[in-house]
Amino acid sequence: MAVLDRSADALRRRATHLRRLARLIDHAELWGVGLRSDDATWVGPTASAFRDDLLHSCGDVRRAHDELLAGAVRLDRAADAAELAARAALALPTVPAPR
Repeated sequence: MAVLDRSADALRRRATHLRRLARLIDHAELWGVGLRSDDATWVGPTASAFRDDLLHSCGDVRRAHDELLAGAVRLDRAADAAELAARAALALPTVPAPR
C-alpha cells in the first residue's frame, strides 16, 4: 500500500501545483491591460491591432487556465483511484502458495 499511497500523494501534489499555476494566471496583470489600451493610449491601426491580438491572447491564456484546472481534477480522480486500489489490495485475503 505504501507505494500506491506515494503514487496518490504525488498525483495530489501535481494537482495542487496545477491549481497554483491557474491562480497565478487569475491574478496576472494581463487581465487589466485591455482596460488600459483604449484609443486614448494609441492612435491608428497599431492600437486596433494590439487590442485584437490582446483579446486573442487572453482567450489562449483562459483556455490554458481551464486546461490546468481540468488536469488537476483528472489527477485528483487518479489519486482517488490509486488510493481505492491500495485499500482493496489490503482487503484481499492472502492465498497460500501451492505446495
